[in-house]
Amino acid sequence: MRELNELRKENKISPYVIFIDEAHLFVPQDESSKQIIRESVRIGRHHGICIVLITQSPMDIDKKAIRQCNTRLLFAIEPDQLQSIQGVKADATQEMIDRLPKAPIGTCILAGTYETIKHAIPVNIRVMENPEADAGKAPDIFSEVNL
Repeated sequence: MRELNELRKENKISPYVIFIDEAHLFVPQDESSKQIIRESVRIGRHHGICIVLITQSPMDIDKKAIRQCNTRLLFAIEPDQLQSIQGVKADATQEMIDRLPKAPIGTCILAGTYETIKHAIPVNIRVMENPEADAGKAPDIFSEVNL
């Protein structure tokens, strides 16, 4: 990931998005592996790098990494996980937070830093299917590198 960050800073590759599913395994509260993710989230915002941290266990993920994310989508989570999102919910009302455990599929709270999202709002996400899309093909991001 550090190599990708350097290539992007030097404008050798295009802006990109990295999705990290089960992020609590890669950015845990107590492991040194979280440092590169934390660094990437912090500096990436200024260089066209977007990192999406996805987890159903927010209590197990590094809080500094989450707070550095400009945009947060808070989907349904277990009631025992609600306390763990207190520092990242922005100005979402307590009523919004209390409804999260029973939120329907596709419903979330959109929140973030004041610079990106002034106020937390409930959002319904709809997926538009494109039968012509080639979902199985992974992009070759290294084909753009001019080394």
